[in-house]
Amino acid sequence: AFMKIRQPSDKGLLHFLVIASLGGLAVSLYLSGIEAFVLETWCLVCISSQATMLAIAILVAYMFKKEHPRHKKK
Repeated sequence: AFMKIRQPSDKGLLHFLVIASLGGLAVSLYLSGIEAFVLETWCLVCISSQATMLAIAILVAYMFKKEHPRHKKK
């Protein structure tokens, strides 16, 4: 993400950030599912890690939406 600040015009880096953040969120949700349904216990560190991954994914989605608007204003 810091590289995006240094190179704001790099579209490939933004696509990488989207894929990496969604991949990290998917792994985090998978591990939370294992906690809930297999281990039947919750870990405070794991929950905070999942919240962090969710925040990162939301921020990257905001960056993506900001750079790729659906409808350009006339």
